[in-house]
Amino acid sequence: MSGKRWGATKAFGPYRGGAIRLWRGERFDAATGEVKPGPALARASAGSEVVITEGIEDGLSVALAAPERRVLAAISVGNMGQVALPPAITSVLLCADNDAADSASAAALDKAISQHLAAGRDVRLVRSPVGKDLNDAIRGAA
Repeated sequence: MSGKRWGATKAFGPYRGGAIRLWRGERFDAATGEVKPGPALARASAGSEVVITEGIEDGLSVALAAPERRVLAAISVGNMGQVALPPAITSVLLCADNDAADSASAAALDKAISQHLAAGRDVRLVRSPVGKDLNDAIRGAA
């Protein structure tokens, strides 16, 4: 591969409402003592929570730091509120980049929060304490 840097994230075809299902979460099986993957999204238990990140890198960072959580990557901040979720998902944790408050990304995040609230879900927002995003935090970047 040459030294060429890639530009903006590319998605081929429509992705509105879709998400990349990165991690099902882990659960402890008390009967066997094993750690097992969580159920498929469509079979999530009533009252379940999902973590939604903008991109894959942040989603994988969350899965590494909190393997018990179900993680979806929305592909873009503008799609975070569009992600189709089953009725069992009643809570979302939105992982947002540290974008400027007056940016288009900040406006898209506000819209995503409103969309999930309108769907009757509890919404919590998480931002990285360092760097631009959660991937920076897990890598120790400043």
